[in-house]
Amino acid sequence: MPLLSLKKFVVYSAGILSGLLLLVGLLAWLLGTEPALQWCVQQAVRLSNGRLTLHAVHGSLYGPLRIEALSFQSDEKRYEAKEVNLDWAPGALLKQHIQLTRFSLQQLSIIEIRPARRAQNFPPPCICR
Repeated sequence: MPLLSLKKFVVYSAGILSGLLLLVGLLAWLLGTEPALQWCVQQAVRLSNGRLTLHAVHGSLYGPLRIEALSFQSDEKRYEAKEVNLDWAPGALLKQHIQLTRFSLQQLSIIEIRPARRAQNFPPPCICR
C-alpha cells in the first residue's frame, strides 16, 4: 500500500508542477502582448497622478516599443517627446541594469513652467553703528 501512495504522490506532484509551468509560460506569453503593454501604460499614467501622458503606444513589454507622444510634467518643467522608438533587453533588469539596444526620438522639448528656485548666497547682514 505505501508503494501505491508513493506513486500517487509522484503522479499528483508531476501534474501540479506541469500545471504551474504551463501557467508561468502562459503569463510570460501574455506579458509580451500589446494588451499587456496597454494595461501597463494605463497603470503608469494612473500612478503618476496626471504628470505622465502617453499617446499611441504600440509594441510589447519585451520590445520593441513605439510611443507617438510622451509628456511628463514636474513642478518646474514639462518634458515632451515625439515618436519615441526603443528596443531593450528586459532580462538585464535581473542584474539591476537597463539595457537599451535601440533608442531614437524625433523631437524633444523641455518647457520651463516656472523658474527653478536657486539658492542665493547673500553675505550675512551687516549692522552698522
